[in-house]
Amino acid sequence: EVFAFGAGSNQFYGQYDNTDIAKKLFGLLPAQQKAEQVKAKSKAQSEKSQCDFETDWRCE
Repeated sequence: EVFAFGAGSNQFYGQYDNTDIAKKLFGLLPAQQKAEQVKAKSKAQSEKSQCDFETDWRCE
């Protein structure tokens, strides 16, 4: 059972499959906006911490 309250709750009267519930929820979200692309700056080798996860998955 699914209970809905508030704005858009009228979209959930009746019985629905789980996938239909997800589609209805996404349909209630505002329109998708373009994300701004941000390029991260890499740290210099000397500034790296003692943990190097590229060669070892543990930090000791």
